[in-house]
Amino acid sequence: MSLLRWIFHLGYMPFVIYMGMTNEGFPLEQPISLMSVLLPFAAPQ
Repeated sequence: MSLLRWIFHLGYMPFVIYMGMTNEGFPLEQPISLMSVLLPFAAPQ
């Protein structure tokens, strides 16, 4: 259970960083590719 939560936060943090960057007007490629890799792991829960 804690492992799933840890994996979820791994996908959650880059998303928050990405949202903060796009709000500033700096769309980064790195968090996007990072999310596409981590999201399948965070989704099933």
